[in-house]
Amino acid sequence: MRMQTISFKLLYKLVLKHKKKLIKANLIALVATLISIPVPLLIPLLIDEVILKQPGGLLATLTTLLESIALWGIYF
Repeated sequence: MRMQTISFKLLYKLVLKHKKKLIKANLIALVATLISIPVPLLIPLLIDEVILKQPGGLLATLTTLLESIALWGIYF
């Protein structure tokens, strides 16, 4: 069995062959990144609101947003 050498030409052909799958995978990765980044940044704000028992704008906004999403029938 002869080993095939990897070249830029071969890589380019493989990318073109799997173009749709690569675009879909990259879009999924981008959406996952955009969703996961804000969560750790919001946790300290939510803890402050719960511990200090002073509901702020963030908790009220999230409650309203999640209730409206539930009315649309979208559940996570």
